[in-house]
Amino acid sequence: MRRKQAEFKELIEQGKFIEEYIGKEVLKEGSPIIILEGYEWIREVLSLLAKNINLFESCLVLLENNMEQEAYILARSQFNNTLWISYLCDDHNNERTKEYYYEYHISKLLQFRNIQKYVSENEEKIKNSGAEMIEESEIEEKITQVETLLSSEGYNTEKIYAKSIAKLAKEKQELFGVYISMYCEGSEYEHSNRGKVASFREAILDEYDADSVFKIELGKSDLTTWKQVFNFALLNVFYGIDALHSRIESRDKHLFDAGMISEQAMARTLYMIKELTDKLDAYGVEPS
Repeated sequence: MRRKQAEFKELIEQGKFIEEYIGKEVLKEGSPIIILEGYEWIREVLSLLAKNINLFESCLVLLENNMEQEAYILARSQFNNTLWISYLCDDHNNERTKEYYYEYHISKLLQFRNIQKYVSENEEKIKNSGAEMIEESEIEEKITQVETLLSSEGYNTEKIYAKSIAKLAKEKQELFGVYISMYCEGSEYEHSNRGKVASFREAILDEYDADSVFKIELGKSDLTTWKQVFNFALLNVFYGIDALHSRIESRDKHLFDAGMISEQAMARTLYMIKELTDKLDAYGVEPS
């Protein structure tokens, strides 16, 4: 795909500048951060923001090489973090922070139970395959350890579920809108939906469609999707920064006053993202 190279480069470079600016001025990469009791939520939010910025940088690398389908998968992963950031910024008494912390252990428990079930139901099949056999006693020991930990924190381990992305999205109307549109479409790329994978096939004879006679094109790119993915990745950064800014502004303004987080840097970041989004919307649109 041939694009207006000067404008294309400007968009990518502006995205890179935003990513570097957040790392230096908002997250203060390399500087020590001290978390006092009761502020564990901000530790997790800053860590999730750091992950989101790395994913954003990765999206830019792929977009720079016209690989928007692959970038979509990373932007989708970004959105998972964005939802948790928003959820944690609405925390009260660190209940949601605790929930986020133990989400890992819940996922491990469910994983161990699935392994236990598979081994129990396929013991002969595993032995006959020559694969290394996992002792059921070892799995049971791991399950017991995690169950004991979760039970001590008040969890009912008999009826336990991982937090779903849909439930997190429903916490905020604007994020749920992104979930049912961009996130769900991104899932089609993540799970190799047949319609999305078909885009790598190109018809070569007029009398046959791309299902019958075709060639594989690895370098195909679509401007509409490219812009959509870029916008999705930017939105994830915006919502994350905005959620943290709103939380501090409304409930913890002393964190701005103490200089732990720069209010000016966050405000400038939000402005730069808005500016880049406007440029992105206009990119590739011929003047009438």
